[in-house]
Amino acid sequence: MNSDTKPGVKDTVNNLRHGLIGVAVFSTLVNLLLFTGPLFMLQVYDRVLTSQSLQTLVALAAIALFLYVAYGFFDILRALVLSRLSRGVDTILSTVAFSETFALRPRTGGTKLTAINHLNSVRAFTGSPVAAALFDLPWIPIYLGVVFLLHPMLGLLAIGGAVLLVILSLANAFVAHALTKNQVGPAQNDNHYLTESARQTETIHAMGMLSDVRDAWQSLRLFDLDGTQTLTRCNAVFAAAARTVRLALQSGIIGVGAYLVIANELSAGALIAASIIFGRALAPLDQCIANWRTIKHAFTAYTSLRELEIEASDVRATDILPLPKSNVDVEALSVGAPNSATSTLEGFSFSLESGDALALVAESGGGKTTLLRGLLGAWPATEGEVRFDGATLDQWTEAKRRRIIGYAPQDAQLLPGTIADNIARFADDAEPEEITAAAQRADAHDMIVRLPQGYDTMVGAGGYSLSGGQTQRIVLARAVFRMPFMVLLDEPNANLDARGERALAALIQDLRDNGSIVVMATHRGVLTNNLNKVVVISNGRQSAFGDTAEVFKRLSELREAKAKTRGELVAV
Repeated sequence: MNSDTKPGVKDTVNNLRHGLIGVAVFSTLVNLLLFTGPLFMLQVYDRVLTSQSLQTLVALAAIALFLYVAYGFFDILRALVLSRLSRGVDTILSTVAFSETFALRPRTGGTKLTAINHLNSVRAFTGSPVAAALFDLPWIPIYLGVVFLLHPMLGLLAIGGAVLLVILSLANAFVAHALTKNQVGPAQNDNHYLTESARQTETIHAMGMLSDVRDAWQSLRLFDLDGTQTLTRCNAVFAAAARTVRLALQSGIIGVGAYLVIANELSAGALIAASIIFGRALAPLDQCIANWRTIKHAFTAYTSLRELEIEASDVRATDILPLPKSNVDVEALSVGAPNSATSTLEGFSFSLESGDALALVAESGGGKTTLLRGLLGAWPATEGEVRFDGATLDQWTEAKRRRIIGYAPQDAQLLPGTIADNIARFADDAEPEEITAAAQRADAHDMIVRLPQGYDTMVGAGGYSLSGGQTQRIVLARAVFRMPFMVLLDEPNANLDARGERALAALIQDLRDNGSIVVMATHRGVLTNNLNKVVVISNGRQSAFGDTAEVFKRLSELREAKAKTRGELVAV
């Protein structure tokens, strides 16, 4: 399936609208049917007990039973629709949450899983009883109005109690907001520190750092737990206060109602009915106060995901452009790290034609990997741009970009799955012949078929453990799968033996013969015979570009001239 399309999303949006209408309708029926209990009590106390009519009691009981069954039926339907709504919300927002998780420059901040955590919060909330309570909130004035109709004094008491509970709810929200403002950072630091440290488990154990790393993590975690405990105590205080007020008000309704019954201003049935209706009126409000933090977090998460979805809708990608096949132009390119205002590399300009192979030469840490990331678009261009046949890379859809770019990073790693999946970049339409052809180009085929399950060998977490050289060859095969227009290799010979280097040289020549452009970062001169162009990086700038032999000749002459000058100065 093409990852650039989102089939069914429009239908899902329409289903969500219909689902919300359905929940509203079922909530209306549920709340209307909740009057069954008060009305039954009212009729029993005021009619059955006074008339001593058994037939009336049986008829009222039958009607009440039927209405209670209907209430249960509609309440179940509402819960089922909310469950479907939670699935629909996940369907709509999962794509943007996934994209944000793998974004080169995340917009949500926090950890890589922030967007996914937001999605889980929204889905869990949408299908929960708390969401149903929100649909019951508009019925509070109606319930209070009915109490007012039974007697104005009871109505005024009920309205005053509801206002008091609303004030408690707003105070809870205000205090919780003030406390949570400073809790986001520590939680992120705690999780981030643990995740990053876990990636270096072997180093930590080997160097006896485990206790120190644990102490550092616990100090971050304790700081977060202190803030969380303070917030929990705050919520508990407000929730207990709200329950106390509600219970006191219900007793107050009964007490005032009893006085009105004694004064012959209210019937006993109306007293019981008023007490039940008042309790029902405050139930959703009480539930919302108790779960205020959950509601706030869910709405914040939903707002964040919707903003990401709106931003993601403004894309330049199109299916109109054909795949590039002629040249790559780098125009005054300056590259900086993500979320950084400064440039690491500045002023790179060069052009490559189909069949060219470019060597990026610099000292260790001189910026070769940074330039590769800039050419890929993985790191932002602070100035300038990279154009493929005149167009920038973001003008092609993802489906086409995978035919344009091949990349073998310096830190060669495979994704969880089979070796065939990894070589094919998990493309559903990959043919076996394409997978084996890529493996043969990277000199990985013979190695793969000797593995326990061959191309079906599972790798990644819990899978077969490959050596660094084996992983490097599979990563190279993935990079050249379907012969992309430009293949970028970040020191691909770092883990290769002599045979592997010969195979890499043959692979580069094969790519050039097929019209691909190769860009390789290297600090070893073994493969420069296969690379006809070279860019020399010095102090974060392009110090030389041109044919490999000519550039190296000029550099050699420059070094000789400098050495001669130093010798003459020493002689003097």
